[in-house]
Amino acid sequence: MKDSKTRLLEVALKLFATKGLDGVSTREIAQKAQVNISAITYYFSGKETLYLAVLEYIKDILKKDAADIIKVLTYNKNLDDMSVKEAREIFLKAYSTILDTAFTPKNIYMSMILAKESVNPSVMATKVFTERMFPLSLEMMKLISKITGLPKNSKKTVIITETLLNQAVLFGRDKERIFMILGLKKYDDKTKALIKEIVLNQVEILLNYYIKEKK
Repeated sequence: MKDSKTRLLEVALKLFATKGLDGVSTREIAQKAQVNISAITYYFSGKETLYLAVLEYIKDILKKDAADIIKVLTYNKNLDDMSVKEAREIFLKAYSTILDTAFTPKNIYMSMILAKESVNPSVMATKVFTERMFPLSLEMMKLISKITGLPKNSKKTVIITETLLNQAVLFGRDKERIFMILGLKKYDDKTKALIKEIVLNQVEILLNYYIKEKK
């Protein structure tokens, strides 16, 4: 069984995501985590500190997810010696992995919190935003540059990369609205496959557009 601190973090993550900081009490968090309410004071001092701990928890998970995805980007040879086709295949494989990661329940709740924080970010949230996937962004930018012929650090390359990364998490971040529109209670395998197909098609269209523009 998970320790009390971990249970509190995981329960708080879900409740803060669905109800917001002001919409949930420490008593509810403790009850859902099946711990004594005094454990929140013991580990985190109070609700606000627990919220900051949840943001730190999110940062650590996203860093691990990014590191796992970067492993997919391991090159058999130097990127400069790689063909555009090879770079494209690696990019799409990594992007597909990002989409899969975005559908996990925990990542869905993380995306919801980050979406709320993007409107009025706390100091800790700002740290999360800047650090959460930066190494992954750099690797994806290199591949996009190779595929499109755009300079690696150009504004276009950076914006294309961030647009695609943000699009990948959209279906986790906005799940409640999407569920309502589609009449779903959760993402089933067929819906996930359809979303991946549509999003990957959009990725191909975007990459092809900038390849033609460069020519």
